[in-house]
Amino acid sequence: GFEMNAPIRLTETGAGTDRRSHLGGSEAAAIMGVSKWKTPFQLWEEKTGRFVPEIDPAKQKLFDRGHRWEPVALDMLLDELTARGHAVELLGRGIRYQDPEHAFLQGEIDAEILLDGEHVNVELKTVGGFAANQWGEMDSDEVPIHYAAQVMYGLGLTGRRLCVVGALIGADNMIPYFVERDDETIAAMREKCVAFWTVNVQGDVAPDPVNMEDIHRIF
Repeated sequence: GFEMNAPIRLTETGAGTDRRSHLGGSEAAAIMGVSKWKTPFQLWEEKTGRFVPEIDPAKQKLFDRGHRWEPVALDMLLDELTARGHAVELLGRGIRYQDPEHAFLQGEIDAEILLDGEHVNVELKTVGGFAANQWGEMDSDEVPIHYAAQVMYGLGLTGRRLCVVGALIGADNMIPYFVERDDETIAAMREKCVAFWTVNVQGDVAPDPVNMEDIHRIF
């Protein structure tokens, strides 16, 4: 893998809140073509101001629910890890990081913990009953691919080795997944994100359409 300088921790004064000024973790999934919400072309339209997405009430409800449940899900994850005999200490929540070389690569980590003495990332997901079958065996690294991309992006930004993904399925079933960094994947994602920003967004060149909705939008 590539050697990375220390990550830049941004202060909490609304840094990076203008989504048009940077790329975030879920957007990295879109650039890699694995987002279930948007294609690279749709993301490009948003970043260049050609399209301002309408708030889809159903999607907003999902995001709001996830946000509301986050503190509860975090408590449940810490309890679950402790019950399994891990030494756990909460270090921080919602800290935003910036790539030391490219200021437009940014991401917020849901939480950070000391897990048996190691500083690791935490991502929290609330999972509706229907989506539960997209998740693999408990304790594995088998999380849905769009979340895996977000996790790798976060590990790349922070330089850490491990992310614990806490999936809250329904209201009371907290399942931890353990995703380790993969330098090759991170380097490939970073390269693709940098190219998207410099060539497509700053160079104002549309990425190729990948589905019928993209083609509709072009015409």
